[in-house]
Amino acid sequence: MTDDQFKEIISKLTQLVRLTASSLTADKKQGEKIQILSQAGFQPKDIADLLDTTPNTVRVSLSRMRSVKKVVK
Repeated sequence: MTDDQFKEIISKLTQLVRLTASSLTADKKQGEKIQILSQAGFQPKDIADLLDTTPNTVRVSLSRMRSVKKVVK
C-alpha cells in the first residue's frame, strides 16, 4: 500500500466518523452531543473537532455533567 492510498483510506474513515457522529447527534443541544460522543468513546479533542468547538469547552461540559450526576445521587 502506498502512502497516497493510506492517506485516502484515512480520509474516507474520517468522513465516515464525522457522518456517523452527525447522525447520532442530530437535533441535539451541544451538551447532549458532547455526552453522546463521550459515551461513544470519543476523546475531548475529537469531540471538539467534530462539534467545531475547543477541547476545553468539551472538558468543562463533561466535568459539569459529572458534578450534576454526583449531586443527583
